[in-house]
Amino acid sequence: MKIRNIIGLGVIAIGLLGNSVSVSATSISDLKKQESAAQEKVTTANSDIAKSLTSINDEYAKVDKLNQEVSDKEDKIGSQDKSIEDQQAQLDTRIENAKDRLRSLQVNDSSSKMVTAVLEAKNAGDFINRVYAVSVLQSADNKTMQDVTANIKDMQEAKAKLEVEQKALKSKQAEAKQETEKMDKQLVALKGTLGDAKSELDKVKKAKDEELSKEAREKKAKEDAKAAAEEKKADAKATKNIESTDQKASNDTSGKTTKKTLQMEATAYSTNAPGMGTHGSYGLSLLSNPQQIAVDPTVIPLGTVVWVSGYGVAVAGDTGTAIKGNRIDVHFLSNERCFAWGRKTVTVKVLD
Repeated sequence: MKIRNIIGLGVIAIGLLGNSVSVSATSISDLKKQESAAQEKVTTANSDIAKSLTSINDEYAKVDKLNQEVSDKEDKIGSQDKSIEDQQAQLDTRIENAKDRLRSLQVNDSSSKMVTAVLEAKNAGDFINRVYAVSVLQSADNKTMQDVTANIKDMQEAKAKLEVEQKALKSKQAEAKQETEKMDKQLVALKGTLGDAKSELDKVKKAKDEELSKEAREKKAKEDAKAAAEEKKADAKATKNIESTDQKASNDTSGKTTKKTLQMEATAYSTNAPGMGTHGSYGLSLLSNPQQIAVDPTVIPLGTVVWVSGYGVAVAGDTGTAIKGNRIDVHFLSNERCFAWGRKTVTVKVLD
């Protein structure tokens, strides 16, 4: 009755575990969907950042170009200022020279001399030539100053035009700089979005991994519970067979010849223990023929049929490194039966 109750509880546990695994599977399915959605967010954020970086690089290239154009304009304005200064210096010099000549005329009465020179002409033609020469000298001086003045005016106009162009460029430069600052802020925001998406993805992956691990544990627990139930069932059957075999062996041995009877120390082992094989030294399967004992072949030869008190009729089908002299190892299918057997002194009858 106790074995039946244990088996019943095992079946209930398996049923509960089965339901738990089903719930986990649903949860994992949801987590996989969440993981896919989070991964999509990460991919989108990476794509947006790539596009933003391209736009920012283009804008910075535009700013660099405008900076260069502004610098070029400043150089041209500086050069124009130098030319204006040179022309102004030349004009100032000519004006000073003209003033000097006027002062000289006043001091030396050169104007009278020029008039005298004209009046001393020998004839009309000579007179005209002398008047022309004086006018030419005066006109040349005046023209030179006029030309320099015109050059200065042209240069000042050109400078004014350059300054207008430079102002326009600086305005564009300021706009481009504002745009790059705006894009930099957008990039920071996109990086934040990417960080959040990655964090979400990591959390979902962790939850999925934990759920998968939980499912694996529950699956193993289900398999262990099933194996335990089957083992209990097998133990119950084995116990029944042993009891039946003990009774039969007790009846049978009364009519058989016992070659010898031994008092021996008996321990137990199981094929279910880690590292154990499925066949004994005699070659019989321990799974299909579990009623076997390990012996010292010098005391009980392999293949001998024996009866062991508390165990029943068995075959001496195995050996062991620790099984020496008057010691045997009885075989059970489960570790639990081995622990229950422990170490004890038994009566061993060697049968025909």
